[in-house]
Amino acid sequence: MKVSPRDRMLLTMVAAALVVFALIASLVYPQVRQLGRLTTQVAEATAQADAAKLQLDQRAAFKDRAVETNAKWLRLMNRVPDTPDLPSLIIELQDTAFKSGVNVLTVTPTQPSAAPAGTYQLLPVSLSIVGSWTDTIDYLQALMKLDRGVRLVNVEVAIAGPSPEFKLAPYSLNSAITLETYVIPSAPASPTATPAPAP
Repeated sequence: MKVSPRDRMLLTMVAAALVVFALIASLVYPQVRQLGRLTTQVAEATAQADAAKLQLDQRAAFKDRAVETNAKWLRLMNRVPDTPDLPSLIIELQDTAFKSGVNVLTVTPTQPSAAPAGTYQLLPVSLSIVGSWTDTIDYLQALMKLDRGVRLVNVEVAIAGPSPEFKLAPYSLNSAITLETYVIPSAPASPTATPAPAP
């Protein structure tokens, strides 16, 4: 059978197309499948990394909140301690008076009221100060911002006149202040039972 040049060219083109298709099928297609698997793996790894980052962010937020909670707890413990801690209270009252410009004449704390462990006790404190009107007002306002929690109970003010002893302006004020601070004693540790001696 005689094949025309046109048919020979068509057969050659078909054979070339088959060879190209076979090459694609044997070389390119596996690479495409491999690329698809790699794309899936990359997507899974990205999802895992995002989940790990989210978990890390949550843990960091929990840690920050824990630090903030601990700081608030410490501030609260400072405001209402478990012992009267009178020396630090007196120092804080005197330091605040110095910053406000008044002079503390006396500080008289009273024994805390009796209360069961775990409940608050009142610790009344009486103090007398001398200072100008504005300095006295500043001191009264500063008392409400102390690290130790206090409550003003009573303030009695009298005009004292010139005070050369403290070098204050004329018509300084003598003020008698009664305030309360609080203590929450911790529960005493339960005594451990002593084992009976062996016979």
